[in-house]
Amino acid sequence: MSKGRLFALPLVLLELAACSNGGTAAISPATSGSPNASAPPVATTSTSASGSVTPPNLPACITSTSRVSPYPGGTLAVYDGVAPGGHVVCVVTVSGSSARVLTAATGARRSPAPARACHPPPPGGCVRIDPPYVNTSNDKVYFLDGDTTVRSLAANGSVTKVTTIAGTVSGLATFAVSPDDTQIAVGVIDFSSLSGSIYVENLSGGGHTNVLTSSEPYYWPVGWHAGKIVLASGPGYTPNPLNPYGAHGYALLDPTAGARPVALGTGDCIPSGTLSEAGTACIVRPGTQCLEDLVANAVSPYYYNSCLRRVDWSGAETTFLLPNSDYTSTFTVNYAALSSDGQQIVVDSLGKVFAPVSPVHGGNNFLGATTYTLKPPSRPCMGWINADVMSWTYVNPDGSSDVRLLGAGFVGATDIEPGVPSSPVNGDLIGTVPGGL
Repeated sequence: MSKGRLFALPLVLLELAACSNGGTAAISPATSGSPNASAPPVATTSTSASGSVTPPNLPACITSTSRVSPYPGGTLAVYDGVAPGGHVVCVVTVSGSSARVLTAATGARRSPAPARACHPPPPGGCVRIDPPYVNTSNDKVYFLDGDTTVRSLAANGSVTKVTTIAGTVSGLATFAVSPDDTQIAVGVIDFSSLSGSIYVENLSGGGHTNVLTSSEPYYWPVGWHAGKIVLASGPGYTPNPLNPYGAHGYALLDPTAGARPVALGTGDCIPSGTLSEAGTACIVRPGTQCLEDLVANAVSPYYYNSCLRRVDWSGAETTFLLPNSDYTSTFTVNYAALSSDGQQIVVDSLGKVFAPVSPVHGGNNFLGATTYTLKPPSRPCMGWINADVMSWTYVNPDGSSDVRLLGAGFVGATDIEPGVPSSPVNGDLIGTVPGGL
């Protein structure tokens, strides 16, 4: 299937919205309001299923331009962030030499559900998962407004109601639209009955198929791959902060009645970063020493297993080997993201690890110069937009954060200018257009 384009414009080095673990974004009077007058509107008033209307003129996705450098390709980056009274969807591209938001829309957040104890309570407390609000096809951006209403966002900022899904106060619903815009997979996690379900319908209506019912671990759709639904999985509480879907694992599911999820990977590696066409990065024991046992020494230097793996769409896991060096001997990884072509994993310190050339031999290159010494962001929201551009959160010396688009040729933090003003809106890189995985 050929992948369509909503728009085809070059991407640039861009400062966007800082990632967050949730909550209401603090809006500075000095930075609130719309971008420059030449840019299209960045906020669209929309009405939730309950009838409430989110505020117009939301200061969404305020951007600033620094060291503009065009890159090939025309993939659009789609971010979802917390906004006062709701959430904001931001579609990012450029016009000439100026980086800006192409369009944006706001939607209501889900209704707060009654608190429920989790057993046993994790160290961080009972934090209920909040599945994604945004999904993309090969041509469109879709978002959830409130508990049940799915809307589409057009290039001119117009918002259209597409369908409704079976969300309730106690049953959180999320969705994923097929790349060709024909089907929608819906997941419902019901905290009152401690059960979950997946169903599929035609996006235009009809064709309802109940696919799966289950208890913990729960499943929720985050995309489609080769005609199958891509499911995130995990407990009802303690979402995984290493990726924007809250997933502790992934599985593929046929969109047919009675189908069962097929888990990707062995389950002992924590998935990290936005999903890509190649799969996902995962980390064994995040935050601990990354160099493991000796693999082989076909040529100098010696190669070692690492804490970093690629999990592809067949479920195969590939360890990205490391050479033994003064740096890698104390190397730790908290966050990582797999490139669109599956050949690089970039970590939160902006080091690069390349795919092995054989099971006993590392890649042709290993870690780039890593000079990033400031405090790492609490949630880097790392992800690749295409094979040439990745998104990553940078912490400025004053403690503020900016999401930036970096070219694949970057070497450590030497390619990043400090001091760029931060945005008043927080956001995750949730997907791209084209959106097929």
